[in-house]
Parts: sequence; C-alpha cells; structure tokens
Amino acid sequence: MSTRLGTVHERRWAAGAEISLGEYAFLLRRQVEERTASDQSWVWREADASPVVASASGVRVRLRQVVLRRLSRHGAQLRDGLGAQADLLSTMDGAYGLPHLVGRHDDGGRTTLVTTLATAPTWRDGYGPGRRPLDRLTAAAALAAATALCTALGDLHRLGYAHRALSPDTVLLLDRYRLGIPRDLGLAGFRAAPGEGTDGYRAPEQVEPAEPRAGVTGRRPGPATDVYQVAALIYHTLTGRRAGPAPNPPIRAAVPGFPSSADMLITSALATDPRRRPATIDALAEALTLARTTLLSV
Repeated sequence: MSTRLGTVHERRWAAGAEISLGEYAFLLRRQVEERTASDQSWVWREADASPVVASASGVRVRLRQVVLRRLSRHGAQLRDGLGAQADLLSTMDGAYGLPHLVGRHDDGGRTTLVTTLATAPTWRDGYGPGRRPLDRLTAAAALAAATALCTALGDLHRLGYAHRALSPDTVLLLDRYRLGIPRDLGLAGFRAAPGEGTDGYRAPEQVEPAEPRAGVTGRRPGPATDVYQVAALIYHTLTGRRAGPAPNPPIRAAVPGFPSSADMLITSALATDPRRRPATIDALAEALTLARTTLLSV
C-alpha cells in the first residue's frame, strides 16, 4: 500500500552534474550510484561531491539521498534510516576517523544526508584484492589497516549499530595506507533487508535475514556481520581468492609464515552461523595484530 506524495522535481545524478540542496550547491564527482524501487515508489542515490564555493576548494563530501515518489513502507524505512544515521553521526562526532555530519536536508519527498569524506585512496586502490596472494610485507601492511578498521567498527558496535556494507570500495586508507576507516556508515541505522550488502562480501544472514522466533535467536544482520565482512575482505586480499561458504584453504597456504592461530580465528569469522564467529570485532583485531607481528618477525 502506498500513498502518492506531492510532485517531487527530480534530476538524474551523474558525475559532473551540479545539484542544489537549499542554499547550497554541490558538484557530483564519482561513485555515483542510483537505484529505483521495482514499483517506482522511491529512488536511492549516493555520490562523492564537492561544495560549489571558492572557500571550500578541495573539500569533499558524501551525499546519500532518498526520493519518495509515493509513500511506501520501504521508502519510509530508507528515509528513517538516513535520519538515524544523522543522529548517530552527531553522537560519534568523527570518532576513530568516522565521518562528521555536515547536514541533513529535507525538501518535500526528498531527504539528503551530507557527510565529510576523507581525501584518501580506497582499500581497492591500496591492496586490491588482486588475483594473486600478497607478499609478506604488503600483507602485514594490509593487516595493520584492517586492525584500525576494526577499532572504528568496535566504537560503532558499542553504540548498538553495525556497518553491514564493508567492501574494498567502502573502506578508505589514511596515513599512507596504514589506517583503514569506513567511507560512511553503510547500513547502520537501516532496517535489515534481504540481499543487502555487497556481492562477494555479503554475510550469509544478509541473503535472507531470519526473524527471531519464541525462544530462538534469529540470524539477523548485526555486529557479527561486520566481523564476517572484515574477515572476508582480509581473506580475499591476502590470498587472492574470495572466501566461499565451503571450507576455505588456510591463509598460510598462500602467505608463508602466517600464524595458524590467527588463521583459525579468521576462518571461524567466516562461519555461516553468526553465533560461531568471534564474539566481538576486538577479538578479530587481536588476531590480525598477532598475524602482522608474526609476519614482520619472519
């Protein structure tokens, strides 16, 4: 059931286009994504952009927008998710390199979230993954970046949220590729939906989230999803092959000297059942730190 809203004037987003949000204008840069509901009731957009003012030269922001053509349940959930992210960003105030809230703009059926965006390469730019395993020193550097990423995610988890959309393109690298941070808050604050996440890094519970039943804990996306996604990213990066649902070859088979204890913990982080993964992202971070230290001492 949906209710038609007043006319929403739309302009398709594309790299190089200029859009206005109230008194502010932004030039869309790259990473422009757009998807439309099957019933045409809403449009979701994301893009990197720059403010069109001389005083903000070199500044980059991230825009996330939902346009409600008709009021629908899913569209309303997307709008509410952006609102939840605005509140969360205000609370976190840029902790551990997470974005700052620049502003939220509501215009009829259009809601837009504007956040800071670090001028930094992505994980894909720095570490791939490629088709071959990383050498020992590059693997150690990637592990350091992933450990920093875990720290940022741990802060998010302690507030009761999870990112749920980690991939080589949504992780940025600071400090000469040594620190990994989320580009944005991903799906934090949004209701779980079947098929959410990114191909190749989607946790099993994101394929078809299970509703809780009386006396049974449902497999819902949450902090354990981030544990899976970081492990999947590390496994793919270090070995050159994507982690699959079946038992995966050990990392040490591709990266000589990789400690077996860390290898086993990362493997457990890829378990289909979230309850069989490490209990916290901090436990995964400890394994990554051990692996890095071991590789550097070989």
